[in-house]
Amino acid sequence: MRIISPGMFRIMFGVHAFIPFMMLMHRWLPGFIYGALGYRVFSFLFNWSDGRWDRGLRNRMFQFAPVYVSAESMRWWLGRECFASQKCILATREEGRREEEEDEEDEAGLLEYFDHGKAHPSEEHEARSESQQWKGRKAWYDEHVPPLALWVAGSDELVDGRRLLRRFERGREPHVKVVHAKIIEEYEHLDVIWAMDMIEKVGREVRQVLWKTAPPEAKELCRVPEGCESIDYSCIESGLASLEAS
Repeated sequence: MRIISPGMFRIMFGVHAFIPFMMLMHRWLPGFIYGALGYRVFSFLFNWSDGRWDRGLRNRMFQFAPVYVSAESMRWWLGRECFASQKCILATREEGRREEEEDEEDEAGLLEYFDHGKAHPSEEHEARSESQQWKGRKAWYDEHVPPLALWVAGSDELVDGRRLLRRFERGREPHVKVVHAKIIEEYEHLDVIWAMDMIEKVGREVRQVLWKTAPPEAKELCRVPEGCESIDYSCIESGLASLEAS
């Protein structure tokens, strides 16, 4: 898709629905055949596999995955001058590379300065705070962003979750509060919802994080979810406090 020019893409796929023939076949083909074909189309487009899925459910899950999608939207995701090349929806590849270099240089300078005992520890905190304020000038999120909990697929070739976490850790988003972050190395793009072990690696933690971060007044009105009776709140409270302090 990245080889095709925007004009050629529009000639091949139009400017309305992306491959609307899929929906015509949805009415004609048996469900298991359509699901099997749907998986292969999406696997080719987005380069993921079904290594951790229940093979007996895969075709059923893809019976309704192909739906009407804007051809221009697909061109933006897959086209050569868009997301497939820039790898980000809020910055260009060049901007991202420049920020990575700035972060590495800044961190190396701070470590070299403070490791040699040239300043008092309080000065280190002040210097890092000033550095984060400077980095936060081009933040993507403002004060309205809600607290975030992230489960990152480590083998995801479509979304770079590690890069987003690094952006948060390096102070480029001063308004963001990360209440939970976990990288699952072997997971691919859809494994966080379809992997056979996603309940153990993702689902239960989602339940616990939601209950931990719920407002006290909401907890008084709701029944304690099963599995959340013995949650240790000290870790989440200390994490939130440190984030607020930063």
